[in-house]
Amino acid sequence: MIGGGIVLPLFACCMGATIPYQDPTPEMAQQYAKEAAAADRLLYLGLAFGLFLLIAGTGAVVGSARSRRRRVSDQGKPRR
Repeated sequence: MIGGGIVLPLFACCMGATIPYQDPTPEMAQQYAKEAAAADRLLYLGLAFGLFLLIAGTGAVVGSARSRRRRVSDQGKPRR
């Protein structure tokens, strides 16, 4: 799951739309615009997914630390 948050934006940067032709035909310009729009959507989707994973991971770490702190008794020994 974490790999998807890393690979998806990288894949979006590398796929489809590249440097456009200097004097494209109207069909080529239209195809380039479609590919560029698809790559942008994929990039934003990947960035949103990565941000979600970052927030979820941070919440899990904070929740785990709070839970661990509550389990420790007054003598400093974990409860069982």
